[in-house]
Amino acid sequence: MDLLDRRSRIYSSRPISVMNDLMSWSFSLGFMEYGPGWRARRKYFHEYFHQGAVHRYVPIQAQEMRSFLRRVLLSGQSEETDKQVRLAFVAMIVSIVYGIKVKDLDADYVVIAREAMEGVGVAGTPGKFWVEFFPFLRFIPSWFPGAGFKRFAEYYSPFVQEMVRRPFQIVKSSLSQEDPPLCATRDLIQHIQKKYGESAGYPEQEEFVMDAMGAAYAAAADTTHSVAMCFLLAMTKYPEVQKKAQVELDRHVGQHRLPNLEDRASLTYIQAIALECMRWQPTVPLSLPHMTTTDDEYNGYRIPKGTAILSNVWAMLTDPEAYPHPEVFNPDRFIKNGALDPEVQDPLSIAFGFGRRVCPGRHLSNNALFLFVASVLHVFNIEPSTDGSGNPVPIEVKMTTGLISRPESVPCVLKPRSAAAEALILEPHEKT
Repeated sequence: MDLLDRRSRIYSSRPISVMNDLMSWSFSLGFMEYGPGWRARRKYFHEYFHQGAVHRYVPIQAQEMRSFLRRVLLSGQSEETDKQVRLAFVAMIVSIVYGIKVKDLDADYVVIAREAMEGVGVAGTPGKFWVEFFPFLRFIPSWFPGAGFKRFAEYYSPFVQEMVRRPFQIVKSSLSQEDPPLCATRDLIQHIQKKYGESAGYPEQEEFVMDAMGAAYAAAADTTHSVAMCFLLAMTKYPEVQKKAQVELDRHVGQHRLPNLEDRASLTYIQAIALECMRWQPTVPLSLPHMTTTDDEYNGYRIPKGTAILSNVWAMLTDPEAYPHPEVFNPDRFIKNGALDPEVQDPLSIAFGFGRRVCPGRHLSNNALFLFVASVLHVFNIEPSTDGSGNPVPIEVKMTTGLISRPESVPCVLKPRSAAAEALILEPHEKT
């Protein structure tokens, strides 16, 4: 943190990734080198997703959360839970960013995001492809022996391009209509049209907006989904945590409505569960590498310009000195005298990155995770799936490897807590 936070001025660039370039990820704020292009895109992103702005999206998040609860209840298929969770977060971000409603598991926007993020998750694993060490290999044809990396990139690149360009063009085309959809992209396009008009600078600004909104879509669709699946895994493995949370929800929210963000201050244990979800199984275990833009020295060690700096987020969040018994999912570690303990290191200060490269969508993500945790626990019991003999399936904590880590499987079923909970789920959206 001394380097990435306190010296972020010279530790905020990114190493060039050949695979990211081949897979069309060069647009992304997360992977882009520090400089004017990054700052321009970040400015547009920040304008609509800073802490003071994300409250405007709460109604959309609440509506999509209710839709998720209803779909889970009506499907009754535990094997669909992962897909339903992904759909919920894709639907949230696509509605917020592009004003497009996504309602189906097989909708293009769900499939495109899943494929695009699957590719970068594999390619982002350090040492996965030789072309990162020998960049000249990028010029060999895809049919050449040993060019599997090229074929890999050629498969995933169209999904990435489609993810960024298609919804943006839909919004842009809708501006000629009487009532274009309300969304961040619409507002930003209208803003730059008013500011730049027909000037030569307009196309570049439009590209900046498209890239910034594409980055929001990509990140929110995958990382929040991964944390949510860790939550379901934890609740299945630690039922006592689930029961304690439900007592708090029943006491402060009651059984006649769903929890909302205004309840956050009174739901200390729910907040602690969300924090522990971010700590227990880090979604991006090694974060993204930073790179120095000038020579530096630290504790007598010379750090040359262009050095890649990896932050071991997993080690920080499982440090037994900061978090005793880190392998145990224990929200109480964050609570003292009935309130969140400021003396315990906040996992959000680590999980979302460091310095100038801290995740700009963290406030939106935090709201989404809180709503997910509170809403699911309020109306569902999360139980292990059963085998053919009716016995609970053993719960094992096994995570995938790659840039983004998620549970390999979450064998669980979500059952309504009561007839009242079921009725609450089925209430029309207007009563939200």
